[in-house]
Amino acid sequence: MNEYNGQNGFGDQPPQETGWTDSGASGQNSTDPGAAGPQPGASSAAPESAPPSDVPPTDGAPAGDSAQPFSFDPGQYAQGAPGSAPQPTPPRRKGKGVVVFGAILCCVVALAGIIIGAGYIYKGAVGEDGTSSRASSSGGVSINDKPDSGSSGSALPAAGEKLTTEQVAAKLKPSVVGIATYNQAGTVEASSYGSGIIISEDGYIVTNAHVVSGAIGVTVTLNNGEDYSGTVIGTDAKTDLAVVKIEAKNLTPAELGNSDQMEVGEQVAAVGNPGGPTLAGSVTYGYVSAINRQIASTSGAYSMNCIQTDAAINPGNSGGALANMYGQVVGINSSKIAATDYEGIGFAIAINDAKPIIDSLMQNGYVKDRVKLGISVTEINETLAKINDLPQGLYIKQINPGGSMDGVGVQVGDVITKVNGTDITSFDDLQNQLKGQKPGDKIKMTIYRKSQSGADKTFEVVVELQEDTGASSAS
Repeated sequence: MNEYNGQNGFGDQPPQETGWTDSGASGQNSTDPGAAGPQPGASSAAPESAPPSDVPPTDGAPAGDSAQPFSFDPGQYAQGAPGSAPQPTPPRRKGKGVVVFGAILCCVVALAGIIIGAGYIYKGAVGEDGTSSRASSSGGVSINDKPDSGSSGSALPAAGEKLTTEQVAAKLKPSVVGIATYNQAGTVEASSYGSGIIISEDGYIVTNAHVVSGAIGVTVTLNNGEDYSGTVIGTDAKTDLAVVKIEAKNLTPAELGNSDQMEVGEQVAAVGNPGGPTLAGSVTYGYVSAINRQIASTSGAYSMNCIQTDAAINPGNSGGALANMYGQVVGINSSKIAATDYEGIGFAIAINDAKPIIDSLMQNGYVKDRVKLGISVTEINETLAKINDLPQGLYIKQINPGGSMDGVGVQVGDVITKVNGTDITSFDDLQNQLKGQKPGDKIKMTIYRKSQSGADKTFEVVVELQEDTGASSAS
């Protein structure tokens, strides 16, 4: 049974890879209270989809030639009676047709040369990689829509066409890094490995919070093999996001796409380091299995809006990129469900939901203006309500001293049934009510209290919301 820690639904994220559990695959929109396209230059022959596989499918491979060998039987062309010699054909005079044909052939060759030359000029002017996020320490990351698709009316690639699988891999790999963490002094071996995504030219990298949790030292390895010492700028265990900084310049930041534009059935690529540096830069392809999955952390009920995919996401992939076929990062890979009953199910935090968290971590080191209640709760669904003779709502299991709900007249065992007049039957309902609230705002809660004597009562309390500046449920 999930628990709600009262901090906008967030819970501490455990440092293991399996940091997320499916909270019901409800398909709802994101309930993050603190939060808030096609690539030009690709070959027009790029396939729209390919079978899901751990190995990227090859594109444009010619099928085998099934035509039969040409055979020539001179007998069928013999003239005259059998055994007779063929009659000689009188020579024909060369007419003007040969001259005209030669002139036409010369024109065609010249025109082809002009077209090919223009194609090289077009590619050189437009480029094949598209734009990147180009974020810096002074501002947040930017989200890009898919490029408008169109037709150039020629053999040249049209603006907005999808990339081939090879082009997607080539675009993404320079922007994905390996992360090694060290959790105790005096050791020469890394405690854990993960992945990260470069989001600025000057060294800002986004990853999962559980990748760097408890680290006293961080090493970041670029795609070219260069190692840098990393500094953890900020972590948010509730959303499992973190930002690391390295002292480097002229890096290749990833282009961030618009995850709201993703559709079920789209092909996607996952890039990361499954198993650590031995398999660094691995690229797998799959499809979007579902969107708007609400996935909760194992230590709390806060859920993030995630993209479900069958692209292979294994231990070490956490913090890596999930990209569309324009090479735009649309998700940050989180851990694969570890249960043996599930295969081909992976999740990535939707980049549109991650963006405000990333921006706040870059600028403040924590998620600013996010509120907390300072309680831990358990959902009372319809079945539990009947069994325990309680109304549906959120059962209060713990009230943190000094928290928003400390001293307002509630106690352990009470049930939250409404917030601001809206029925509360799930964690997501509460998150939706807290979404958009700021520290200092006040909300009205309807509370049900069961009595041993049968004198049950319902009453209202006013709660002033506090800012959540830490990762602990007790803060």
